[in-house]
Amino acid sequence: MTNLPGVPLLLCIADCVPVIVYDPVKQAVAVIHDGWRGTVQRLAAKTVFAMRLAYGRTRRPSGLCRASISRSHYQVSEDTAMAFRRLGPDYAACAGETDGVWSVDLWQANRLLLLEAGLAPDHVEVTTSCAFSEADKFFSYRRDGGHTGRMGAFAVL
Repeated sequence: MTNLPGVPLLLCIADCVPVIVYDPVKQAVAVIHDGWRGTVQRLAAKTVFAMRLAYGRTRRPSGLCRASISRSHYQVSEDTAMAFRRLGPDYAACAGETDGVWSVDLWQANRLLLLEAGLAPDHVEVTTSCAFSEADKFFSYRRDGGHTGRMGAFAVL
């Protein structure tokens, strides 16, 4: 995170959710690389909290969750799914099982984290672009068996 103009922040991703948080009042920005581990650790909410500690509190920050893997392609172990369910009832809905296959909705979980951190619902934008299913547009670690490029997500004031 930074509040310094001209300092670019960069993430390299290939399925995980790139989350960008911007506070136009305090002129601060943060980027978050959120896979399942970071999401379960509430990294997006903790980053908003850290921004408030460092730069002051406003009610206008925005959060963006950009192109990443969708729930329909994000198969996980039962243990990983249960980690989401332990976060509470809203997060439990982000993990489910169909025909013995567990999956997690990182998009919805990160949206919930940003809302929990105090962002207004109309200030949270979540992708509908699946890195796995849109091979002509995005790299996907899972789709390509680990041998793939990376997408960049960056923010700069």
